[in-house]
Amino acid sequence: MVSMSLSGVTMVPAFDSSITEYTASVPYSKTETQVYGVPVDSTAVVMPSQAEPITVQLPVGEGYVGVSSKAENGDIRNYRVTIIRAGSPDATLATIGNADLTLNTSFTSSTHTYHTSVAANIENIIFWPEATNSGAVVKVNGIDRNPYAGNQVQLSFGNNNVNISVTSQDGATTLNYTINVIRKRYADAYLVNISIPNNGEINEEFNATRFDYTGNVSDSTYTGLPLKIWRS
Repeated sequence: MVSMSLSGVTMVPAFDSSITEYTASVPYSKTETQVYGVPVDSTAVVMPSQAEPITVQLPVGEGYVGVSSKAENGDIRNYRVTIIRAGSPDATLATIGNADLTLNTSFTSSTHTYHTSVAANIENIIFWPEATNSGAVVKVNGIDRNPYAGNQVQLSFGNNNVNISVTSQDGATTLNYTINVIRKRYADAYLVNISIPNNGEINEEFNATRFDYTGNVSDSTYTGLPLKIWRS
């Protein structure tokens, strides 16, 4: 062949008919290339030809493009270009993956800090976060995203920071999204029961709105008593 053309792709080394293996690198934005070869003379057959070029889709990572040249005497020579397409630089988050949480502001990929609160009886939250680019790596509090069961985060009373990190497919960028979750404390301070285990009994029937009780113990030598209480 006289030449080999890949639109928007620079081959290394430059084309030489005696060299059959080439390499090239393209950015993530380069998704396809048009390929054709030019024969030495009209008796040779090249596929794909300049008259009938083909368009090849370029995958992220390593891909291959080939051109075949057949001389009049039947000899065939195959030329191959190994093309490395860079990964996506996008490290944004598309969703935190929990529609039940009411954030202080609507989620957008450009806002990285949020606040919300949950009731006292909410002990954990499950997140199914998704990156804008499916090739990005997503973690919740340092744990890889679980696309099946989600990522469960245990909540203490008060402030809880949930960090969702997104690392771009090309590995060059990591963005962090923080959700501050306030788990409210119980407003009900009443007990549901009280007892003296093993050593005695409470004389009065328990009532959550009664605060004074008397009790009896079986051994007068006790100077301190264990109490068992039940919170509402």
